[in-house]
Amino acid sequence: MGKVIISSVIFISFVCISCVSAEIINIPGDYSAIQDGINAGVYRVNWDASAVSSGLYFYRLSAGEQILTKRMLLLK
Repeated sequence: MGKVIISSVIFISFVCISCVSAEIINIPGDYSAIQDGINAGVYRVNWDASAVSSGLYFYRLSAGEQILTKRMLLLK
C-alpha cells in the first residue's frame, strides 16, 4: 500500500498591506507557523498533517492588530 498524504488547504485573503502570519495550534499549545510575513493578496496555504495525530486544532491568522482564530478537526 502506498503512503497516504494528509493535508488541509486554507484559503486566506488580505486587502491591506501588513505583516501577516498563519499558524496551526493544538490543544496543548504547540504551534507551527505555516506562513509568515506575507503581503496583501489571496493565498492558498497547504498544511501537511501527515506527521501529527488526529484531534482538535486551531488555525490563527494575524494581520497587524487583527487576529482571527478558527477551529478544525483532523481525522485520520
